[in-house]
Amino acid sequence: MSKSVPALILFFAFAAAGQDARTAALTGVVTDPAGAVVTGAKVTVVNTATRFTSEGLTNETGRYFIPYLAPGPYELRIEAPGFTSYLRTDIQLRAGDFPRIDVQLELGAVTESVTVSGAVPLLQTETATTTATLQNQVFMRIPVMQSRAFNILTYLPGVNATEFLAYNAIGQRNRSMGYSVDGVSAKEPVRGAATHHTETVLTTMDAIEEVRVLTTGLPAEFGRIGSGMIVAVMKSGTNQLHGSLEDRYFNRYLLHRRYFDRLPQSPVGYHQLTATLSGPVVLPRIYNGRDRTFFLLGWYRHHEKASETEITQVPTEATLNGDFSFGGLGYPIFDPFTTRQVNGSWVRDPFPNNRIPVSLFDPVARNFLNQNPWHRPNQPGFVEAGGPRENFVAVTRYRAYRTRLDTKFDQQLSPTHKFFVRYSHNFHWLWSNRGNIAYAWELLNPAAVPIPTDMGIFAFSDTWTISPTTINEFRIGATRRIFTRRPDSYGQNWAERLGIPNTPPETFPQFNNLGWAVNPGGFAKSVAEEISIANNFTRIIGRHTLKAGWELARSRFNNVDEDRPSGIYNMGGTDFPFRPATGNGFAAFLLGAVQSAQFTRNYATCSHAGGRTDSTFRTSFGPGPDSR
Repeated sequence: MSKSVPALILFFAFAAAGQDARTAALTGVVTDPAGAVVTGAKVTVVNTATRFTSEGLTNETGRYFIPYLAPGPYELRIEAPGFTSYLRTDIQLRAGDFPRIDVQLELGAVTESVTVSGAVPLLQTETATTTATLQNQVFMRIPVMQSRAFNILTYLPGVNATEFLAYNAIGQRNRSMGYSVDGVSAKEPVRGAATHHTETVLTTMDAIEEVRVLTTGLPAEFGRIGSGMIVAVMKSGTNQLHGSLEDRYFNRYLLHRRYFDRLPQSPVGYHQLTATLSGPVVLPRIYNGRDRTFFLLGWYRHHEKASETEITQVPTEATLNGDFSFGGLGYPIFDPFTTRQVNGSWVRDPFPNNRIPVSLFDPVARNFLNQNPWHRPNQPGFVEAGGPRENFVAVTRYRAYRTRLDTKFDQQLSPTHKFFVRYSHNFHWLWSNRGNIAYAWELLNPAAVPIPTDMGIFAFSDTWTISPTTINEFRIGATRRIFTRRPDSYGQNWAERLGIPNTPPETFPQFNNLGWAVNPGGFAKSVAEEISIANNFTRIIGRHTLKAGWELARSRFNNVDEDRPSGIYNMGGTDFPFRPATGNGFAAFLLGAVQSAQFTRNYATCSHAGGRTDSTFRTSFGPGPDSR
């Protein structure tokens, strides 16, 4: 279904409410020794790692306001004629920080200076937003499952885990929680789930500067968010070349099988490899980007091979040959083709000794069993009226490969004009036979389908200080997620090959009520996209800060659901009419007794099948044996 959602959001916010949660800002009032305000004082804020500079002037109330500062270390310098220079160092700003630093200048020559060293105030009275923050040096040292930045939420207050890999903020539903990276939504467009690692863009963990969760008092620019907001901010390169390389892994030789596992554990491998590189863009004899142009590269690889012992049931040789007596415990089975009325009641004839003669097997069932679809029993298990249980044990196989790539470039055009551009991409590939070890014919395993999911996010942000009292930020973002599922049986004409006439070639026929699922599934694909353009305009008027902005977002979700043009066949009819504890679905399959069938086909790109035809009948798959 194609969906376009344009949204134009115009908002006005005064004073502290205008601060951007993914950047920091500094504000304060400059006075002289007598307490009178100093107007026109030059305010310079310098990132000591990149030497990116932001400048401003105090206004008629002596107030300065320097917004859109990337998280990092800073120094603040204030200069005015007739006063000594003021320098404050060791200011560490985090995303969303809005500290107030008031300064009292001393009389003297501007060539003299007073240096103050110290951290910014812990209590930030300029904002009412409730936040919790984890910085890079913290979350790189704590156990975070699969190094997913999203799972840092486990350690933050105000966030609760509702289910596997799903969270909510302040008790609201998961979909109402926002998640952005550098100001651009990193959730799957339209559906907006903030849960699984394939539904959110995950960045290289060591490439993240910090992760912040906002729970109450959200800034106005997050107008599409119903509850909490996760704000991730990527690092930027500095004048120094930095790099990191890490491999977190399990050594399979040091792993012991579980106490009740009697099978040797198959090879297990688990690697989380991470590499980052950042620094200035320097092209010898061509360009020296120190203090101006910086890059960041990040790479992550999740490489997992896992296994565990699993117990299930498979058909026995007796069952495959039509014997449903199960040692005298089996439900009685009846011939569906003898259904008739006697004295107003429906009856069917029983099969002697609960056995179906092989000569009565339907050709489709014969052809299917010739493919050796199930493993043979390898342990005694036990028997119930419905058939064997727990007669097969094996180790599962699980393979997962996930790759993350990140690139970011920062450019300072001047102390009043800077921008950055970033692109991140996730590649996911998954294969498993967990819960499906009974299949000897892997074509039937619905999880034995490599399921790739690709998701990328682009961000561009330009900040321009037009004047000491006027600042403009322009941002473009794009997010795209592609999910694809194509089983090996797709388009192979298996229904006709098994003997079901006049059926399309796309899917493998789905057989229900056998006791063992036969459903390899069909082709499915979805493409979700979102493009956003936003602008924030900030103006300082006296003691107030006026912020106005808009956002235009276009989201769409194109989806092709799995259809079943080759048929979904519901087996039945071996029970005695209206009598419980009779019949067996696998016996009905051997006889080709289809109680009902459905044939579905997509005629349009939509969330569900666009066209569908349902049929109900009692017959065999095709021409039966002559004896019928």
